Amino acid sequence: MLLYVYVAGLPVFSCVLGLGRHGSFLQKRDSYMKVAIPKERRPDERRVAISPDIVKKLVALGFNVSVESGAGVASNFTDAAFKEAGAVIGKTAAETLKGAGVIFKVRPPAIGGRNRELRPYPKGAILLAQ
Repeated sequence: MLLYVYVAGLPVFSCVLGLGRHGSFLQKRDSYMKVAIPKERRPDERRVAISPDIVKKLVALGFNVSVESGAGVASNFTDAAFKEAGAVIGKTAAETLKGAGVIFKVRPPAIGGRNRELRPYPKGAILLAQ
């Protein structure tokens, strides 16, 4: 499934993957933006937002990728597989999300009740979720 997200008329998702003509849109001054993949918090969700193969492609494009420890366990992806692909493994959601410019999730974060997922999300980060 291909997802297009537009910010200020530019296709953000294709820019994140470096496929669009505006590929430098999400690039910081001296290094590429950090992409974060936190664990899914909903008990019925077994998927993870990206696989180690996609991590490898993002890292090859120069992006810094951080994956929360255990994010891929329910999908049979180990922390070691993400690390081997080039990701940094964060011990907590806060550590994983710190400094991220783009956050990939399968499901939108819970915003109410006891499970307030948005608290550690960096201000101004772009969230891509289904």
